[in-house]
Amino acid sequence: MMTQAASNLAPYSSALNCVKDIIKTEGLTAFLAGLPPRAAYISPLWGAQFLLNEKFTRLMSEWNRKHERGGGGSSGITTIKGITRGPSPGPGRSSWVKHKGTVWTVGVPVGRESDANIKRQTALTLKTIDERLKQAGTDKSRIIEATVFLTNMKEFVGFNQVWKEWLPEGVGASRATVGVAKLANDDKVEIKVTVAA
Repeated sequence: MMTQAASNLAPYSSALNCVKDIIKTEGLTAFLAGLPPRAAYISPLWGAQFLLNEKFTRLMSEWNRKHERGGGGSSGITTIKGITRGPSPGPGRSSWVKHKGTVWTVGVPVGRESDANIKRQTALTLKTIDERLKQAGTDKSRIIEATVFLTNMKEFVGFNQVWKEWLPEGVGASRATVGVAKLANDDKVEIKVTVAA
């Protein structure tokens, strides 16, 4: 039909008219005449496309995980939509969170002895905070705010002594101390801090 205009043949009235003429003059097999050579060169192209598509999709997925999530991997640190989260100490929690130049974390007396007093538990809690802040790329010298949870307010003096020794000279925090009935693992102290990154 496309080349008809350049010939002296009578034009087809429609595509159906063209099909009927081909069947009449050449038979049904005329429609399959180009199939073997076409399959010979298209099949490898389709195979290559499917193979490369799979590899390209996997490569892009790995690149996205690496760059969009800040590296991730065994460190457990992830970044999504500008929020970086430290390794998870448990379901639904992050050891620290960083966003727009601020880090939030909570310290607990990790590895404490069952009979550890308030001073020992406070020291371990502050050690946990130091470790988490270091991982987040900051430190206690940039502390902004702290909320302290104590199960016994009569132990405030012991806690406060360790706290003051922990902070560098000239560094202070906007701090609140709250008495609570109970903390996880029967800890005596838990401290939540906000720190500039």
